[in-house]
Amino acid sequence: MNVLFIGAHPDDADIWAGGTLLKCYNRGDKIFIAVMCSGNVGSDHYSRKELAMVREREQKNAAAHYEAQVYFFGYEDNELTYTHDTHMAVIDAIRWAQPDILLTHSPDDLAGDHGVTGYLVQKALISVPFSNMITEHSAYKKRFSVFNCDTYGSLNFDPDVYVDISDVFDKKIELMKCHESQLEYGWLKHLEQVAAFRGFQYGTQYAEAFRGFKFYGYMPNPRLLP
Repeated sequence: MNVLFIGAHPDDADIWAGGTLLKCYNRGDKIFIAVMCSGNVGSDHYSRKELAMVREREQKNAAAHYEAQVYFFGYEDNELTYTHDTHMAVIDAIRWAQPDILLTHSPDDLAGDHGVTGYLVQKALISVPFSNMITEHSAYKKRFSVFNCDTYGSLNFDPDVYVDISDVFDKKIELMKCHESQLEYGWLKHLEQVAAFRGFQYGTQYAEAFRGFKFYGYMPNPRLLP
């Protein structure tokens, strides 16, 4: 199967679904990552231009762990909005990856670019199969399952699907360590605490949590997740 993560920033795939993506890769799935924003605000130690290049390199290094193909849209951090351009970009990203599973942020995520990314995916779904919506890649008519991922501190998010990542959690930490420019913000501790919290709920040591996105023709199938 093809598994696509559409994230707001470099590192979002690894933070919110790194364990799940690793387990998908281990069972033979192909991994695709689409990154909406350049990450050029997420550090005070570089200029915006320098930071965008640093974070792109970090994301590529992490993605190599599961041989993911990565597409960078390069929108400015903290400025992502729903426009014709971003709408068409997300449609094209979905067509590019031809997913069986699509993972993305919740439209209700209050972390600006995250919520907008989730909303963009939500609004794109109805247009993906129509040939008259012209993008670089052709219309994709297969129905696929969409799952929204957790939020900062697991706040305001009520999951209905869990993935046990206990056996790959150490590897997930390795993924996060590839994002060196972000480690000063306490992400390694955050990953452990959230994974342990969701694992406690699920009855395992560590877990990642998702909520199936229900839309006519795109009803989520949790059995597709590892």
